[in-house]
Order: sequence, then C-alpha cells, then structure tokens
Amino acid sequence: RRRGSSRRRLLALAGATGSVDAEIRWVFANENDAASLLGWIFAGGWENMPGFTFDGYLQALGPITKLSGPTQSLIPAEFNPDKLEYAVELPAGTSHVAITIPAPVPAIAGSSIEINGVRYTPGSLLSVVVPPCALGPFHCDARVMIITIKVCVFDNCVSYVLTITIPVVPIPADDASLRSLNISAGPFNDAGGSAAEEDRLILTYQPPFYYSTRKYKTSVDIAQQVLYVSAAPNNPRYSRFLINGRPALPYMEVALPLSVLRDQLRGVITIRVIGEDNVTSVDVLIRVFLRSPAGFAAEAANMLDGLAGKYGFDGGHL
Repeated sequence: RRRGSSRRRLLALAGATGSVDAEIRWVFANENDAASLLGWIFAGGWENMPGFTFDGYLQALGPITKLSGPTQSLIPAEFNPDKLEYAVELPAGTSHVAITIPAPVPAIAGSSIEINGVRYTPGSLLSVVVPPCALGPFHCDARVMIITIKVCVFDNCVSYVLTITIPVVPIPADDASLRSLNISAGPFNDAGGSAAEEDRLILTYQPPFYYSTRKYKTSVDIAQQVLYVSAAPNNPRYSRFLINGRPALPYMEVALPLSVLRDQLRGVITIRVIGEDNVTSVDVLIRVFLRSPAGFAAEAANMLDGLAGKYGFDGGHL
C-alpha cells in the first residue's frame, strides 16, 4: 500500500469518531528477533538513525510472549549497551545469581568493572548471594534485590542496574509455623479498656523470632497492667489459630490483664496453629516474668524476722 495511505485512513476515521484504538501484533519466527527488537526499542536505538522517526505509541511495545502449546512465557529484552536498567525475575527458591561478563577483544586499556562495589575480573564467574528470608524458608513475600554493575574506561564510567525480584516460595499444606509475633504492654485507660498506642511499651523477647522456635521468654513490670499479644500463622490457609485456647485473628491483638496472666495462666501464653492439612499442630509458648518491686523486696527479706522476740527466739537467718 502506498506510503501514508494507512495513516490518512486512520486520521479520517479519527476525525469522524474522535478517537482511534488500534492493536498491532507481530509474530516472530525466531525468539532472538523478538528480544533484539525489544532491546533496540528500549535503548532508543532509533534516535541515532538519520531520517528515522519513531511513533511514541510503539515505544510502549511489549510485553512479548512466547507460546508453546497452552503455555505462555515472557521474553525479556536482550542486553543493549545503551540500556542501563533491567528487570529480572528469578525462579522461586533461587539462592545465587551467576554473572559472567566476557573480556573485551581486543583488550581495552584502562577498563575496569565493579559489581556491587567489588572489583570483577572479566570472563570469570561471579555468584551473587540472594539474601535469605530472615524469618524462615518460605516466610517472606516477594523480595527485591539490586545488583549494580559499574564499567569504567579510566575516569569515564557508566552503571547498569539490575532490579531482581525473588518470588514467593509456595507454602506447604503441613506448615503450621508463625510468620509474626509481637508483644507490648501498657496500663488500662481511664475507661478500663486497652491502652492507647502512645502509652504502650514494646517488649523484646528471647530468642529473636524464627519460624521453628517454639519457646520464648520476656519480662514486664506488673505496673503496666495489660499485656498485648499479636501473631500470625505463616500459611494464610491455616485451619485454626488459637491464643490461650480461644480463636484469634492474624495480626489482631489479644489483651491479657497481668493479674490474669499471673493467677490463672501461671505466666505462660500458648499460641496454637493447626495447618492447612488439618493434621499438623504447633504450639508456641511465651513465658512472661512479672517484675514487681514489692516482690523483689519480699524475696530479699529475712523470713524469720517476724518471729524475733517471740517464743524465746532472739533472731536468726534461714
């Protein structure tokens, strides 16, 4: 068709209707051709071609996908020296990112490469560790890590930034562990209800939280009056979640008067999670030590002082 005829027809249609929605679809026989085109577009390669204009709509080209029967997968843009930022998604469970940058041929005087601030030898294999989830093997949401590659020739440098996404690891049905545990304390308010956030004291506990830990301990001054506990099962498809035998909701606080904790619960809070399989059950115990100035004084006192001068007893010590 004659050059510009399609454009004239679209403009005429636009004048009649006020807008035009057009869908353009390419089919590539070779996967590498698709990746090359993406890399060229994203790097703005057309800007260096005399007499070539690039429609702004086409700059949004993508994503490009590959069909293999019913399976559809994303084809990323290939590396282009003029493209400085890349987004990469790793398979779930990836622990290392392997990077190899070929040595230039012929060698370039004054060239150097740093990866995350560490000097890199071209042609070698560098393995960048993916930070593990601090809570447990499948206890983190999707995470993002950044790898920066700095390339210099003498004082002339350019940096390439790789934004790498580590997807969520699937949670097994028999997982009954916790993902979160928070403890705070505070006084009753004037109406006898929960203390306001600004009046709360965040309590630390030992050992630090980890998914497989089953026993924790903490201490609180009894003057705080109320202990607040919130926790969450790691698997959102859990069967049951209980705090001290009562149904609870993830991340929702349960208020425990310290007098009840001392007199009825004997200083122990029990959190139970029953897994998605409705079979696996895990109990997490929190031992709370109540600090009381009066209690410390009683422990320090001589228990025989009350008998001094009675029954012929002149005093003594246990």
